[in-house]
Amino acid sequence: MSFAKNGKYLIETPNGFEHFDGVQKVERHESVVLHSSDGQKLECSPSHKIKTTKGWVEAEWITEGDEVETTDGVLDIVRTEHKINEVDLFDIINSGDDHCYYSNGFLSHNCQFIGSASTLISPTKLQSISYRKPIRKKDDVDFYEEPREHHRYIVTVDCARGMRLDYSAFVVIDVTQIPYRVVAKFRSNIITPMIYPQFIFNVANYFNTAYVLVEANDVGAQVVEALAMELGYEHVLKTIAKGRAGYQLGDGHGAKLGVTTSASVKKKGCSNFKSLIETDKLIVEDYEIFVEMTTFTRKNDNIQASFEAEPGTNDDLVMCMVLFSWCVGSEYWKELTDTDVSTAMYNDKLVEEEADQMPMGFIGNDRMNEMMMDASGSVWEIVSDEDSYYPDTNSSPSNGNGGGSWGHW
Repeated sequence: MSFAKNGKYLIETPNGFEHFDGVQKVERHESVVLHSSDGQKLECSPSHKIKTTKGWVEAEWITEGDEVETTDGVLDIVRTEHKINEVDLFDIINSGDDHCYYSNGFLSHNCQFIGSASTLISPTKLQSISYRKPIRKKDDVDFYEEPREHHRYIVTVDCARGMRLDYSAFVVIDVTQIPYRVVAKFRSNIITPMIYPQFIFNVANYFNTAYVLVEANDVGAQVVEALAMELGYEHVLKTIAKGRAGYQLGDGHGAKLGVTTSASVKKKGCSNFKSLIETDKLIVEDYEIFVEMTTFTRKNDNIQASFEAEPGTNDDLVMCMVLFSWCVGSEYWKELTDTDVSTAMYNDKLVEEEADQMPMGFIGNDRMNEMMMDASGSVWEIVSDEDSYYPDTNSSPSNGNGGGSWGHW
């Protein structure tokens, strides 16, 4: 993703020509092309909103015969195309007071910058995240990949009461190697705690008897006990209370099924989740998870405050990601999976810092020992007298040590 800031141009809107903040280029895996009856066409992302006579509608839901608002009035859509390919799309950011503008004649809408200073994930990173449609959907589970032989998976589970309020949710993540990748997800506000354990059992078994980490607050305790005790699922992860150190992933004496989402667990999980996403060590291509990330914000202005969903939104899927992120930071996890994401991030940081410090025209250390820079910034190298070439003089200046001359490099 790249962003070009605008300082002098105006864009046409229903209110006349108005200011806009800039143009954003985003890489997408798919696009929609709309063709209007006057020959105009617009290629955009499937979620891009177009003004129709029915209101604002995402482009992927617009069909032939729909009427859209354009600079030439209301026109019919005569053809639509859905392309699956890598494409660069360009969006106008913050256009006027109403955040709408004409694009190739079509009245389009933008939603301002995604995220804010208070979101857990930085707005810059949120802008660069792309999402795609699942390869299939079954019983409210979206599949982005089918299980692969010899791959390891984990299912992290958030539980609700199934009363059309909060959602029960889980995510399935491939942890075979770094970067980790979300391969399936489930979200429902009607499934009950009595049915949920069997549902988790089926999906976890399907994904190569995946590890399962259940949030055990409230009804979660009922769910994880049914999963482990009644259904006999053996790969349920446990935690141990370590006093002031809080809960830690582990097994053995004193271990309990699942994890209680205490303040310390959530704080560490949020911190890890931010690091994993912003360093591309965790790949998320699900639209609903993405939307929850854009509304997962700090409670108040205190930088140490907790994060949660904004009023009127949900964070059930994000909390599954937070639990996963807390999990992978533990020593026990490294032993289970032979993956160490903290070391991977540290090594990447070292490579990045070395690249930043490497001078233009980098040369090996053996030659660096024979070089110097003068006060003006010119670089000089020791060369043998017979190899020196000084076009403006008839002789080589001595460097004072008899071992050669300083040749400009």
